[in-house]
Amino acid sequence: MKSIEKPMNHDGWLQRIGASRFLDPASRWQAGRILRDTPPNKRSVAIFCPTKSFRKLFGTIPEELETRGVHVIRLYCERHLDDYENHPHAYRVWGKILDYLGFVDLFMVPTIMDSLPDESRKMLMVHGSFGGIPFHTDKPEAHAAETGRTLSDEELITKHTHMTAYWRLYDYVSVATPEFVESCEHAFQMYQQPAVSHPFTVNRPTNEQTLREHKRLADRLKPKRLAQSQCVIPLGYPSLDEGMHRAEAQTQPRESITYAPTPVVGKEHWKPFVSIHSHGSQIMEALLRAFPERPVVFKPYADEQPETILPILEIGSRYPNFVHDQSGGNYHDCYAKTAVMVSDFSSAAYTFSLANQQPTIFFSHNEANLPDSVKQCAFARFRNEVGKVATDCEELVQAVRHALEHPELYREKIRNTREQAVFNPGRSADYFANSINYILNDEPHPDWRYYGTPPTPRGSHGNLEGNATHWQQRTQHHMHLGDAALERSQEFLAPSTATTARDELQQGFSESPDHEGVVSALGQLEMLLGRHAESLSPLFLAVELNPWDVGNHNRLAEAFDHLHMDGEAEAHRQLARHLQGNGHNLKYNSPAQTNQLQTA
Repeated sequence: MKSIEKPMNHDGWLQRIGASRFLDPASRWQAGRILRDTPPNKRSVAIFCPTKSFRKLFGTIPEELETRGVHVIRLYCERHLDDYENHPHAYRVWGKILDYLGFVDLFMVPTIMDSLPDESRKMLMVHGSFGGIPFHTDKPEAHAAETGRTLSDEELITKHTHMTAYWRLYDYVSVATPEFVESCEHAFQMYQQPAVSHPFTVNRPTNEQTLREHKRLADRLKPKRLAQSQCVIPLGYPSLDEGMHRAEAQTQPRESITYAPTPVVGKEHWKPFVSIHSHGSQIMEALLRAFPERPVVFKPYADEQPETILPILEIGSRYPNFVHDQSGGNYHDCYAKTAVMVSDFSSAAYTFSLANQQPTIFFSHNEANLPDSVKQCAFARFRNEVGKVATDCEELVQAVRHALEHPELYREKIRNTREQAVFNPGRSADYFANSINYILNDEPHPDWRYYGTPPTPRGSHGNLEGNATHWQQRTQHHMHLGDAALERSQEFLAPSTATTARDELQQGFSESPDHEGVVSALGQLEMLLGRHAESLSPLFLAVELNPWDVGNHNRLAEAFDHLHMDGEAEAHRQLARHLQGNGHNLKYNSPAQTNQLQTA
């Protein structure tokens, strides 16, 4: 792997983190904390969901890996205090932290990005349950041709999409259907990565200009590690499988009609065809009026812009049967109550229908002008296998009414589509967990498709080595030092002796920097001494160690108040109110507590 000739132990990785000039103290502390929590000589997998979106995409893969002895880490950027974050090995990351987590053997991500460490293997889990949609991007090359200039890097990425631009960084790409395999093969051919284990499904001729542009896209990624051996895994869709299992066990009636439109964030070139901007308000009002006895749910993409959804919320506020769903990636409960989905070109349509065997009505107001490439893609061709297509609101209402009255007419077609068109339906998480060692040991899997060069087996050693007993003893010793420092400081808690107590706590912090009690007490003492700026760092670390403690958020908000940082103060007060409203307090320590919190 790049940047290390052989695996390193905790001390070696900590030295790299400590020597970095790109990490501020809080980032260095968080990277070190993740490293300290990662056992040596045990293979590790990190799942990274930057936002609230896609956190359920991985289904039960994390749990399946853990039962097979893999250390699974959950990483995120935006805090939402959901069950994904309520895990002993869930951590928030920011800034350059990811660059220093190369001790993790494999990173799995739901969206393509260029921020993952070079040393780790990288796997993209394509977040589509049924084929991609080849809407054309804007054509910056036309504008460039008019002026006789060469496309800039930014224009080149716009032309070929971020997916293509970062393609060469990924060792593995998992897909749900054969249609996605073809899309992947197109990227490999554009980068002139030859097929190794299987012939290309379709040989796509290309011109010299496109090849030159793809070479530029690859060159701009240097000096990052480009994957020489790349693999497409015919995995299936774990989130769809979880929906299948839930649907099989469900006994409650389905009453809702759910409108789940295609997100336009990052897909501005889709706007002429998707519904939320041009028809979102009309769709919602037509459904609310036509079906007053049923809940009509608006489920926008979690990261959609507020100005996009506000007109629909305004319409909905006039009707008692309107429901605004904000579950984001935690959509299974919403889908379990849904009798019919209304969508357009969102993969949510197939995820819902294939999992629940319930119909989707596809709203396509610009159906007559769909590009030929879109008409021929699997997503468009299979729409009538899982539902119907409507081109205006009147057709939409009629189709929804028919689907509500005759759901049995759709179920067999949906079931057949699922069995014929999706890899490993109902068992993809188990399939992946059983195959994980092929990835971690860089061994060729007989059913997977390899491109570029064959994988080079590296054996069973991971990126983090060391003596496990020594690691455990050192961790326990750090906690013992923190406990001792906290006890000593309690002797000096009067304001007149707060300076002495602070000195004790600072010593405890240096000995055990990931002890929540020490950093929380240190932050409070700094505030008692009027050193509010100095209190931010320990109070912030206390929140990172236990984001489920209401007091940690309120204390940090108070410190921000003293520094006139009103926005930051209000953000933490909102989180505190959210915790109090849900009855949450401490981050769980046992599986029993996990279940209690998820039920709360």
